[in-house]
Amino acid sequence: MNSIWVFLISFFLMLGFSLPSLAESILDQTHTRILKITGDLKYGEHLSGECTACHNNNGTDTGIPSIIGWPRASFVYALLTYKVGERENPIMRMISSRLNDEEISSLALYYEKFEQ
Repeated sequence: MNSIWVFLISFFLMLGFSLPSLAESILDQTHTRILKITGDLKYGEHLSGECTACHNNNGTDTGIPSIIGWPRASFVYALLTYKVGERENPIMRMISSRLNDEEISSLALYYEKFEQ
């Protein structure tokens, strides 16, 4: 392990941070940062093409949950937890890892306002 990482981890542990609480803090900060981004509805619609390959846009749940009408904050949090590996799903982890903050915000806005 790189000595700088050993130093940083030791430093944060010495300050009383546990690794899970540090990761949770970073996740919360990222979540808050993304929610401050307005998002672009049309861009979200454009990006949703990849989502519809698995998630039905008719609201049905056939083993893969529907994401239509999800509250924006919940949608952002779900994608972030996949992105950082908090939730285990190789496909969602791969997809979410390619999304930047603006894209996540736009998708969240689109699916919150999605109408069948």
